Amino acid sequence: MEDRQQLGADLVGVRDTTHQTINREFATAPPHDFLTTERLDWQLTERNRIGFRESLELEDDLSQSSLDRALGTAANRQTAVNHLQGLMSDWVHIFTPTVINRLSFADNNFINTTAPTSNTPQITYPDLDDGAIINNRLRNPMVQQFNVGIEKQVGQGFLVKVDGVHNLGTRFIIGRPVGSVFNPDTQGPDEVTDLESAVNTKYDALWVSVRQRFQKYGEFDAAYTLAKAFNYANDDQIPFEYSPIDPSNLQREYGLPPNDQRHRLVLSGLGNLPWKFHSAPIWTIASGVPMDILLPDGSERVPTMQRNAGGREFHNARQLNAFIARTNAAGGVFEASANNHVILPQVNNNARFNDSFNSLDFRLDRSFTFADHYSINLIGEAFSIFNVTNTLGVSNLNYSGFANTLSPDPNNPNYSSRFGTPVSTAGGVFGSGGPRAFQLAAKLTF
Repeated sequence: MEDRQQLGADLVGVRDTTHQTINREFATAPPHDFLTTERLDWQLTERNRIGFRESLELEDDLSQSSLDRALGTAANRQTAVNHLQGLMSDWVHIFTPTVINRLSFADNNFINTTAPTSNTPQITYPDLDDGAIINNRLRNPMVQQFNVGIEKQVGQGFLVKVDGVHNLGTRFIIGRPVGSVFNPDTQGPDEVTDLESAVNTKYDALWVSVRQRFQKYGEFDAAYTLAKAFNYANDDQIPFEYSPIDPSNLQREYGLPPNDQRHRLVLSGLGNLPWKFHSAPIWTIASGVPMDILLPDGSERVPTMQRNAGGREFHNARQLNAFIARTNAAGGVFEASANNHVILPQVNNNARFNDSFNSLDFRLDRSFTFADHYSINLIGEAFSIFNVTNTLGVSNLNYSGFANTLSPDPNNPNYSSRFGTPVSTAGGVFGSGGPRAFQLAAKLTF
């Protein structure tokens, strides 16, 4: 157990309206930290053991908020209360020297409460920046994770593990447009965005893994993940990248993230070969990710669709074309750049929303030792041995890798031939999922 109390201070600014200057002074900021760890091991019988582990940290402090300028007011500070708690328990039962059953439970919680020191405006000098205001109820995001798993060893060296995991993120930040103000520098309106802690994230997954150890020849591993995720923004790290379709109804933003991958299987191994060579293959197979479908001007998604509807709400281009036909029959959709309703173009019936992932990589190495103190490891690597083209993006704004804007053709405004065509691939030059590539390396140790 440890309890720490310290003295601290923040440099803050105070406006002097008489002399039209900013004076600097110190404001007290004392941090406090309490930590404790408990452990219990209980040998119930010769073949049964129960273990518990628990760690707790309680931290509170007062510090400056992030500054857009060099100096802020004393009100531009926040009080933070951080509670971190982890609990783990397991039960081990020995059936035979080669058969062991293990049941484990783990619960981790992180609660971060952040509040402004006062309700007065949080000002950074010389002025507010970027047309964004910080909601007085803004809080740091909180993520809670719960997982439970069972692990069982069968026979000699064969291990099976099954885990279920649930992640819930609360108080995530989103930018909600609240109006506009006149900017004298640009002689025009600037949109004002309220940054508020109003949305959540969710991730649920089933993990199944098996491992077979071979005494002299290495090991084989297989891991399968069945997962589903939800959030309120394609990029929840930049909360004002895209405005909500309806600022008064944030629930319309709730949907799948751009990197939601429902199925993923990874097969890997380590092999001890003759003449002291070592091999390490890895084969990754995964299902496709969803795709956001954007308006013809590319400004935002089609407002009558859910976020990232391609590949989830619509499984093929024919379903999308049927939706577009119904939308156009009802008068189309509103597009801000045109300041009017527009008709959406039809797409090719072979247009695609995503691509599955399939890549086999391989590594071969051999170490040589000489003069007792020196060794060199010669390495050869092969990427994407099957040379499969894996279409995938590199940005959260279009992670599917296919053209996702319903942009009409110049000679036919009722048709979009480019929509659903591949625009980027995974992996780069050297990397899993890219084109077939080979790499040689040497590592010298002395």
